Amino acid sequence: MRGKIALAGSIVSFVGVFWLIGIIASLLGLPVFIDYGASQTITRGSGRYSYDEEVDGAMTDVGLFQVVIAGMIAWRIYHLILTGSFVHDLSVKSRRSWWAFFIAALAYITVVTPISLIEMPGFVTRCISLGVLAALFFFFKSPRGERLMEHLVKI
Repeated sequence: MRGKIALAGSIVSFVGVFWLIGIIASLLGLPVFIDYGASQTITRGSGRYSYDEEVDGAMTDVGLFQVVIAGMIAWRIYHLILTGSFVHDLSVKSRRSWWAFFIAALAYITVVTPISLIEMPGFVTRCISLGVLAALFFFFKSPRGERLMEHLVKI
């Protein structure tokens, strides 16, 4: 019975966090989904492995952030309800990874979203995004990032 309650709680928390991030994004004027207005055919892949797909729109980085963070928090809420603790049986390495991913996703979306609103070629935007990801990776591998993770693992 406790598992069903935990599942229901995690679903409610997923919807709540998803909704909250969506409201914050709309208040800031950030799109989470770009609607093309009509179906468009896009060719995916290349060569003999290519195929055509009809799409109505595309999710932005903010939309992906919305789904991922809502899922991460819902997963922790599930464990909280099930075990009564956020960190019940998680190893230090798992807690460190969870916090690193959470903070990196938050930092990525905070830095990349304003850059993506600037009118520039998509290739340049993606190169900047990859540069931000590389910088975040190297930060979390540095001694300063390790100290931050040691502090957050206690939470």
